Amino acid sequence: PAFVYGLDNKGKIAVGYDADICVFNADTIIDRADFNDFTKRAEGLRYVFVSGVVASENAVGSGATAGKVILVKRKN
Repeated sequence: PAFVYGLDNKGKIAVGYDADICVFNADTIIDRADFNDFTKRAEGLRYVFVSGVVASENAVGSGATAGKVILVKRKN
């Protein structure tokens, strides 16, 4: 998707790139929230990094606000 939308500093894990990464256990990940109780935490979710900053650890938000809105036009 980063290439399709022309995002030159995303889409790879490398020096100089924004690190947007989700680390999870594929054997145990499950979303426990539902329409009636949307506050239940996911299981098996270890970390979410946004722009290299920990946004969530063990399905608990860190309060970090490292994300930003990206406006792009799709390449044809």
